[in-house]
Amino acid sequence: MASSPSQTLPGTQARRTGKLKKISLIPFVAILYAYCAGGPFDYEAMVSTSGPGMALLFILIVPWLFSVPMALASAEMATAMPVEGGFYRWTRAAFGDFWGFQCGWWNWTGTFFMWASYGVVLADYVAQVTPVHSRLVHWAIAGIFLVLVAGLNILGIRLVGKLTLVLLLLQMLPVAAFIFLGFSHAHFNPFHPWMPPGRPWREVYGVGLALALWIYSGYEQLSTVIEEVEEPAQFSSRACDRCSTGGTDLLLAHGRRLGSTG
Repeated sequence: MASSPSQTLPGTQARRTGKLKKISLIPFVAILYAYCAGGPFDYEAMVSTSGPGMALLFILIVPWLFSVPMALASAEMATAMPVEGGFYRWTRAAFGDFWGFQCGWWNWTGTFFMWASYGVVLADYVAQVTPVHSRLVHWAIAGIFLVLVAGLNILGIRLVGKLTLVLLLLQMLPVAAFIFLGFSHAHFNPFHPWMPPGRPWREVYGVGLALALWIYSGYEQLSTVIEEVEEPAQFSSRACDRCSTGGTDLLLAHGRRLGSTG
């Protein structure tokens, strides 16, 4: 009887020190969707810098050239090697300990910087709603947010999954309202102007492409906790499929709303 790849390749054997708490498909989809398309941060910058036409073009093309292949590859690997550690363990099994370490270390380091920036973004949003009179308060808001998120993750994936699902549903309500209002008040072609007049091509193309790649990235990240998902070999492919199509639809609708209203 032939053994599966997760049993034959080095570094891919499951290493459980205790019974893992697991989540079902819907919370897993919610977490993955929130990671890949949880919010259009700096999305307005894509429209203003690249123009409505180019922004919508990036939203339509980048998923097929980047996010869908990444989602399919992540789903295939998670099906073949559903092990805790995900892409780090896959890289280690395929290329050895050195490149496995490089993959894990650089992703870990990049994640620290990325999540730190989210704390600063939240503090900036709070400053737009209510006066923040000092930089100390600004940094305190960012720090408290990061501590809160870290604490939730320490409490386990079940709590994170349920909370993410609730917050995602609440988030969709104003987004749906804005999209409806945008379409109902549209008064010109959302693809016009194609590019902002007077901006150099390298800025229009570079900023728009970079933001599109960032918005549509992250499908491989949840592979690191794939053993904490019920039936990971089945659910990983279904979750990636739902997130890649759902994220494209939501961002396209949001982009048309931004581009078609004055």
